[in-house]
Amino acid sequence: MIRRGLMLWAVHCTVTFSLAGMGGNTEAVLSWMASGADVNVLDDNKTTPLMAASLGNHVECVAEMLRLGADARRVNTYGRTALHWV
Repeated sequence: MIRRGLMLWAVHCTVTFSLAGMGGNTEAVLSWMASGADVNVLDDNKTTPLMAASLGNHVECVAEMLRLGADARRVNTYGRTALHWV
């Protein structure tokens, strides 16, 4: 039961972090990173927050994630990287 709760929490954190990127909320991304979040975290489709921010054309957010070590070469399950939306 505890393990399942931790897995659900991890999914919630991943989705929230990706939504912060997709919404272009740079402050939220910085807050997540300050709390120890992994900038290269993957969702169920192997999409990273950087890919989400790139898809939303949020240049400032993308730049900040890259500065924080986001990997622009990661490939999601659809064969796309963050560079596909630039």
